[in-house]
Amino acid sequence: MKSYREINQKIKSIEKVYRQKIKGNDYFGFVITLDNNENIKILQEQTCLCCEEYDVIILTPFYEDDPNIDEKKQMKGAYVNGVGWGKKIEEDFHNQLELKKINIKPNENKEFYCHVDLITDKGLFQIVCYNFHNGNYTHNVYVEWKDFTDLEHI
Repeated sequence: MKSYREINQKIKSIEKVYRQKIKGNDYFGFVITLDNNENIKILQEQTCLCCEEYDVIILTPFYEDDPNIDEKKQMKGAYVNGVGWGKKIEEDFHNQLELKKINIKPNENKEFYCHVDLITDKGLFQIVCYNFHNGNYTHNVYVEWKDFTDLEHI
């Protein structure tokens, strides 16, 4: 897993944030605060240049085919063993994407999404950033945890 870091902390809170300034641009996404008050940030550029469909979502191992489930509540209190860029969206999560009406197919359209894996004692959580368009308007995705920061384009 690219850029994997051990964390070994419990999730104290998770918040969806908007208008986070990074290098002068607005970003939105999730900030996860751990028991030691360190943050894990997964943020996507918030600027819409055309008719892109984009968002940052959480995929959870406890999804019960209920589109109104509170993923943040499920994550709170989980012990995070590690965090890193993921390689692919897990097969078990594809039904969640369908229910949320997000068109990501297994191992396809990789250039339109990226995600962070949170390996926890409750199972794997994936925080997915996606951007669907004809390819002309990319969005930056910014991640930060422990001693690591990175910027990807989708």
